[in-house]
Amino acid sequence: ETMASTASKYLSRHPDKLLIGLVGGDHVKTKHGIPSRVERILGNLGVPNARTASVALNPSWKLYSQSKTLVKLKTLDKERKKGNNLV
Repeated sequence: ETMASTASKYLSRHPDKLLIGLVGGDHVKTKHGIPSRVERILGNLGVPNARTASVALNPSWKLYSQSKTLVKLKTLDKERKKGNNLV
């Protein structure tokens, strides 16, 4: 909860900024992970359009998530080249 609270405080004070957190897989892989907590906290603070994305830096690593879809870097790059913005 501390990491999510700290990130949420920063984002609520700087709504025009993008925050990138490098954390281990266990911190993002369930609906109780940092991304879901940040969205919940920002929503409770009334921050509009609060959303997060998780990106695996190790392509062989499998991330199981009940609350978020894993964005693979190769897929993101392919979509960006097509003109699609997934994040």
